[in-house]
Amino acid sequence: MVFNERILVFAVFFLFLILAIKISQSFPVISKPSVSTMILYGVHPAIGMLLHKLLLERLGLPALGLFVASTILVTAGSFVAAWVIRFIKPVHRILSGNR
Repeated sequence: MVFNERILVFAVFFLFLILAIKISQSFPVISKPSVSTMILYGVHPAIGMLLHKLLLERLGLPALGLFVASTILVTAGSFVAAWVIRFIKPVHRILSGNR
């Protein structure tokens, strides 16, 4: 890439970031489910591998689309898995470090 294209990538990223901040400020705050971050850290690789093998490989998305889709789906899947694990006491105790 030439120098001008590199500047363009950063400019588009910062414009997108500013737009995302402005849009998020216009909506009321949505409370996220209360989950342990240790569980999220422990669960997200398994969720990521599972989603990649079962769904994302078959979609045939370009690299940027695959990155965005996997980031959103793995984050959402990890929160759901951590929320469900919260109700399974022995597993929750192990994965959260008894916190």
